[in-house]
Amino acid sequence: MVAVKHLPSPWFYAALLVWLIAVVAVAFCVHPKAAAYMLSASLVVLAVLRATCSSRVVPHVRSRWFDVLCLLGLALALFYLAPWGLSRAL
Repeated sequence: MVAVKHLPSPWFYAALLVWLIAVVAVAFCVHPKAAAYMLSASLVVLAVLRATCSSRVVPHVRSRWFDVLCLLGLALALFYLAPWGLSRAL
């Protein structure tokens, strides 16, 4: 198997999968609002890592600043919409 040098370690993806399973578990066991806040915080952490680390540490899609702005925008949207988690439809 050929190793690709510009991708993060498989351990990064394993840790990301474990974290997402933890967020889903919190959504089912605690409250969806808490899971949305956790996911929002993790997106901010990913944005900071993407802004400061190389592409070998954090996966990249587009340019560094485009990725950071998208992650922060999604984190802000999740943080804003989290209080309405599990609310009834109109």
